[in-house]
Amino acid sequence: METNKEPELPRGENLLLAMHTELAISIVNFRKIVSAGCKWSIATFYRKLRGRIVVNGDGVFKPVLSEAEKEMARSVFHAELRRLNDWYDKYVERSL
Repeated sequence: METNKEPELPRGENLLLAMHTELAISIVNFRKIVSAGCKWSIATFYRKLRGRIVVNGDGVFKPVLSEAEKEMARSVFHAELRRLNDWYDKYVERSL
């Protein structure tokens, strides 16, 4: 029979380690999901991340990210923030 006890930290009692681990997981999730959504390799993700400004032969700046790529990044970032907030509410807020 299941009881309604408060959730325990998924990685033991070390709150700092658990929080750091969740942030690291979030970074990897962000990279994987954005890369898959934009059909990029990991190398392309990091090239885009560095974001060098490119000027074409006519002297016109070429944006580093297309509007669709920007929207993908915004959407994934927002989803990861929600996931982190839910994790915080479940494991940290209740332990205060």
